[in-house]
Amino acid sequence: MKSMIPALIIGKMESLAATIAETYTNEKLSESGRVPMHKLFDMVAGTSSGSIVAAGVSFKSDNSNPMSGADISAFIVKNGEALF
Repeated sequence: MKSMIPALIIGKMESLAATIAETYTNEKLSESGRVPMHKLFDMVAGTSSGSIVAAGVSFKSDNSNPMSGADISAFIVKNGEALF
């Protein structure tokens, strides 16, 4: 599925951003070891399957953070046949 590649790249970007930030601040920024995409970008967009990825990284429900790259990958694997 085409949307798996962007989801995996997002996961890597989140962990790299945390590593870089922690290197320069000398403190641990998050328990998850990632900086969520909604904190890295002001706008996220996509077409077709990319819109599902964009919605996942930007939508925040009541008491939870937006999905991580790993969460989106798992969602696509679980629901891919129904979505595509």
